[in-house]
Amino acid sequence: DEPYRMFTSRAEFRLLLNGGSAELRLLEAIERYGLVDGARLAKIKEKRHRIESAVEGRVANFHENGELTAADMEEISYRIGYAGYWEREKKQIERLRSMEDVQIPDDLDYGSVPSLCNESRQKLEEIRPKTLGQAGRICGVRAVDVELVRIAMHRRSR
Repeated sequence: DEPYRMFTSRAEFRLLLNGGSAELRLLEAIERYGLVDGARLAKIKEKRHRIESAVEGRVANFHENGELTAADMEEISYRIGYAGYWEREKKQIERLRSMEDVQIPDDLDYGSVPSLCNESRQKLEEIRPKTLGQAGRICGVRAVDVELVRIAMHRRSR
């Protein structure tokens, strides 16, 4: 109800929303829409290469040569430290993408979905999304709740 209020603790994929990696995450859009000049775009691509190479262990002497900035080191440490969690979130995102067009039956009783949180149940009953993808974009409906709806639909179809 208050779209101007953002709480990082409520963001479903907050590990991927690391502020230090914003330009890296948005690189495709930056390039596609020409949002920065060529020199800045090249610097972002170089930064991505340095970080990915260091994280993948392909090159270990960047720091010794002074090629890594403090921001690079912070991002590398973040990615290495949270690698397992990052991979889990990426898999969850892919799972959600695969559910984008899965139709929700019009007569689904959200009250009968076990373990669905009350806020999600209320929002889903009020809005009655047509697909699981739409359900996942409703403010206050968590990814885990969309998965619970999917499971309930699967059990119902047996």
